[in-house]
Amino acid sequence: PPHILIDGGIADPHGLVGLSELIPNRTKRVVNLVVGSFGGGSAPPGPSDMPPGVNAAEVVSLSIRGTPQCGPWAMKNGPRATEAARTAVAAVLDMPMHRGTEEGHYELHIDASVFVPE
Repeated sequence: PPHILIDGGIADPHGLVGLSELIPNRTKRVVNLVVGSFGGGSAPPGPSDMPPGVNAAEVVSLSIRGTPQCGPWAMKNGPRATEAARTAVAAVLDMPMHRGTEEGHYELHIDASVFVPE
């Protein structure tokens, strides 16, 4: 498949470990998207931080901040957060990205708070 979407979990928070088994032995371009900031106060992972076998040539790290908190206790915020994130990403499509931690790594931090519907 030309595009694969993978969600993270407790043991694999960024959802990157599964990429090594998909399309093995081929160079990949990875878009790593998180809601909020990348955990631990550290920089988002670049190509050299990918798990063994991922073979990432480029990594784009996107963080979408300022969306309403969602979860079992706040289900009504789901549509609001989705709309804010969608609108915020569309608003920055032509903006330049920042160089990340290494060659082939790019970052874009998006503030979606101004796009949250009432």
